Amino acid sequence: MKNINLTWIFSRLITVCPPVLVVAYLFKRCYLFYREGLSTVGGDFTQYWVATSLVYTNKISILYDSSLFQKTMEDITGISYPVGFFYPPTFLLILLPLSFFPYLASLITWLFSTLFSYVLVLRCIAPHRLTIWLSLAFPATLLNTDYCQNGFLSAALLGGGLLLLNRIPSAAGILFGILSYKPQLAVLLPVALIAGKHWKALIFSIVTCALMIVISICVLSTEPWIAFLQNMPVPLKILEGGYQGWVLEWHKMISVYATARLCGSGLLVSRVLQLTAMVLTVGITTWVWFKKPSFSIQATVLTLCTLLFFPYLFEYDLPILGLAIAWMGWEGYNKGWLRGEKFILVFGWITPVLSKFLVRITDVQITPLVLFILLLFALQRMILERKY
Repeated sequence: MKNINLTWIFSRLITVCPPVLVVAYLFKRCYLFYREGLSTVGGDFTQYWVATSLVYTNKISILYDSSLFQKTMEDITGISYPVGFFYPPTFLLILLPLSFFPYLASLITWLFSTLFSYVLVLRCIAPHRLTIWLSLAFPATLLNTDYCQNGFLSAALLGGGLLLLNRIPSAAGILFGILSYKPQLAVLLPVALIAGKHWKALIFSIVTCALMIVISICVLSTEPWIAFLQNMPVPLKILEGGYQGWVLEWHKMISVYATARLCGSGLLVSRVLQLTAMVLTVGITTWVWFKKPSFSIQATVLTLCTLLFFPYLFEYDLPILGLAIAWMGWEGYNKGWLRGEKFILVFGWITPVLSKFLVRITDVQITPLVLFILLLFALQRMILERKY
């Protein structure tokens, strides 16, 4: 009887809490907008919008000069803070259509189109009546909405490509190729595709990436590519200790490297720990995709390893975690739960907000640990699947 009551309470919480959280969040945003105006909306999207305006005013050389771009941002926003544009020029191709709209309309278009794509992908992964509410209330969704960053776009491209991989590999390859706008999130894709012998998707992803580069050169000229390549060492310098006033906010980063630095580790130790994570994730991804367990396990492993592989990742990249939770949750819902799996999935779901709270009071970032635990559960399910 006690177990039945606990199950009933848990199911009611899952049903009721997400809509309440979404409504509460919307109320908070509306209140802040009413009280403080446009200064409370936009977040990092301001950089994107300014970047496209520089393209149309033939001032693209400013874009990859951190000091000049920072001054331009300060002139437009009236706020002085370190800022830089470290994306390849192919990202500008995605952003350019938004520059035809006024700032607020552009922001709304960006946010709602990418959010819709993200929620649609999650609904396709886990076609349950609660998926939409759980997706909207997912703390990583709310975080990325606050930042107005590209987390929804990245997750939608990665998740959409994986959903299409076995059905329409050419379309999957195109989505993977577009994801190259953020190379650190696409770096494990060739590893997985080669290990899984998805040659058609691999070829289409390479061709799409090459076409995006060619189109960007035709539209923007070679100037931004030269500036981008010259500017590539800057993020590394920032990551290793600061550059021209830049000091990374380690508590907003989710990588193993950033976690080690936050805990007080030196540069060498942090590098070794991150390198270890990189080797492990490459090895695990290769092994899992070569062995070909159920596709939900392959997709879960790839998404989790993607978040663990690169040192330069922030909390607004965590919508990708939603893909892994959706695949693991749907697998457990249909095939039965592993011991402790429900708990770790719920814990993973709240991790974006829990880690944000804990890191500020303890200087401990729990996100990489949670990602590794989720990865272990996925591997456990794979081993049990092969055994039985």
